[in-house]
Amino acid sequence: MLSLGACSNVGANAATISANVSNQGTKGSNTNISVDNNTVSINGDGASSEGNVITVSKAGNYNFTGTLDEGQIIVDADGDVNFTFNNFSISYSKDAPIVAKKGKLNIVSADGTDNKVSDKRAANTEDENGSNESSKEAYDAAIYGEADINLSGSGKLTVEGGYEDGIHSKSNLSVESGNYSVTASHHGLNGKTTLVVKNGTFDVTTVEDALHSKGDVTVENGEININAGDDAVHADNTLTVKDGKINVAASNEGLEGITVNIEGGDITVNSSDDGVNAAGDTEDGSQASYVINISGGNLKVVPGGDGIDSNGDLNISGGNIFIDGPSDGGNAPVDYDGTATITGGSILATGNSGMFEGFNGNGSTQSSIIYYLDSNVTPGSTIKLTDESGNEIFSSADQTQSYNAVLYSSDKLESGKKYDISVGDSKESVTLESGSNTVGNRQGGMGQPPQGRKLRRSTGRR
Repeated sequence: MLSLGACSNVGANAATISANVSNQGTKGSNTNISVDNNTVSINGDGASSEGNVITVSKAGNYNFTGTLDEGQIIVDADGDVNFTFNNFSISYSKDAPIVAKKGKLNIVSADGTDNKVSDKRAANTEDENGSNESSKEAYDAAIYGEADINLSGSGKLTVEGGYEDGIHSKSNLSVESGNYSVTASHHGLNGKTTLVVKNGTFDVTTVEDALHSKGDVTVENGEININAGDDAVHADNTLTVKDGKINVAASNEGLEGITVNIEGGDITVNSSDDGVNAAGDTEDGSQASYVINISGGNLKVVPGGDGIDSNGDLNISGGNIFIDGPSDGGNAPVDYDGTATITGGSILATGNSGMFEGFNGNGSTQSSIIYYLDSNVTPGSTIKLTDESGNEIFSSADQTQSYNAVLYSSDKLESGKKYDISVGDSKESVTLESGSNTVGNRQGGMGQPPQGRKLRRSTGRR
């Protein structure tokens, strides 16, 4: 389980009204809340304090500065409640530090500031589907909201989710901008209905999922660095990446949803199991229609399991895909239960021939080559494809896992033309036909026969 540190001290501004007892306002239009020596000071309306518990009861704007140890902010208001953190820090070991019981919560981290929210409770070890009533009723995140939560600003916000999540909205969670460091003993960013990342920079380290939703997850832009114990980005329904940079240093599975759409961005996934996975159960228990659609961007996957795994269909119409592994015969770089179609983009995939698959969709308009090698190749060997004039189509020596099968497709391949494909000292020539083309002999192993048309070798090993 993660060990989550305590809050760091940050400076506090001078107070105008000092109180450890209740100060009740009426409007909440512009209110300054500062903490000095753990004493809460409120200047304005709409907020009150009792001891180290601050209650916001009116919609409006609230500016926070200082450090509040063993304190809590409760939002119980109708409408939009806007927090601006200006070198503000809060920690609590008895409950969630920030709880929005009612009202939409908007948190802005002011430019040039460093802010922190620390849930110091011990990690919840109860199963989320278990019968423990106390864990079900607990506010399960450092920042928790029953309604929408929106994060923005250009400052830094560190969130430590000691009990479970870092940030959890029971409705919609969105991030417009900002710099975030999130650690959590469960999920990092969790929007029950939707999770939308519009922009921002993120370092997320979690025991469970880094980004999670029981509905849809959309990444529009930003830079997200992930170290996850389970899924890096998980949607129970649809996961869409439009742009931005996602770097998954470690995960069980990388990107997962019933539908996974990759439309752009630069994505690197390291996973102990599947890199990109179309899987999961529907909320009503009905049969899901699984699909992975890749139409743009750059995707690199270094998997321990399957590289791309759809329990339904796989459609590639654009983008650049590089799959490095797996090296074992029980998994494959590309795996699907329905059809796999390629109409654009490029893919280079290497792995073990045991479960190796190519494209089988009748709708494929782009030729592809599967090259089976006589023996395993160690990392560092150069894969090269040249046309009949000797012009290089591509070359790669970036593989980190051993392999004995190669899949390649791009719009540079032309049906009816002859190509040379080589790996190290092994070389074959092939005249392409439309669709999937197979060169070489598949080594024995598990799995179905490869998709593709077996072509005659025209040269031997050299």
